[in-house]
Amino acid sequence: MDIVLSIGLSIISFFCGLTTQRCKKNNTLLPIVILCTLGYAQGYIFKHFISDKKITYILSACLLISNIFGRNLQMIGLTGGIASGKSTVINIIKENFKNIGIIDCDAIAKEVVNPDKRAYRAIVKTFGKEILLPSGEINRDKLGSLIFSDKNARGKLNRIIQPYIFLEIIKRVLGFRIKGVNNVVLDAPLLFESKILAYFCCPIVTVYVKNNDLWLERLCKRDSINAQKAQEKISCQMPIEQKIQKSDVVVENSGTLSQLEARLVTVFEKINSK
Repeated sequence: MDIVLSIGLSIISFFCGLTTQRCKKNNTLLPIVILCTLGYAQGYIFKHFISDKKITYILSACLLISNIFGRNLQMIGLTGGIASGKSTVINIIKENFKNIGIIDCDAIAKEVVNPDKRAYRAIVKTFGKEILLPSGEINRDKLGSLIFSDKNARGKLNRIIQPYIFLEIIKRVLGFRIKGVNNVVLDAPLLFESKILAYFCCPIVTVYVKNNDLWLERLCKRDSINAQKAQEKISCQMPIEQKIQKSDVVVENSGTLSQLEARLVTVFEKINSK
């Protein structure tokens, strides 16, 4: 019980520390509020459930160390519009900055709906077996078509999978921190839409394509769809202007690969030096 309690409180303290950079930038008192709440909860638990003072001191030390660990980790949020080149950006970061960890939220979202996962069972229960392939796996195209035109269905799916995605992100962040990684990129297309993830990221880098015709052309080519379908996909997402406004750094990607790489190297050298 004491070990489980210590681990749970330490993880909360770690992520509280991780929010510090973002909250300083936004001039909010969220970390202080969380720490005060955590401190009150800690005092209550110690008073009513733990009688051994040595354990109390150990737990207190764990909370403090975890918070410092969180403060010393820089989580870099990476987001942008659909087909804006985020995958290319990740490849450039991997090639040029070996010391930066990468967490791919799209890959996690695919993993958490595998047939052996809890989210899979919840999705099948909500949307029916009609969304399954003969192999038993979820037909992503069919599910995507279902939620594309139905806001309520999209909301249901997000409520099912987001908790599992967050848990997996937590595990991977802690894994990188244990390995001594100080900078981690969180590649999250729906970073702002998630409401929570943006609090852990500072800075937030948004990739976008300024030329709308070029943007549509890239999306049409990538997904093998016509311009009308491409525009509908873009319209379903948060407007790129809002993402740019909420971001700390913006990277325009209408040029060549070498131009994009030059911009990114400049941006991430500055981030990596902090």
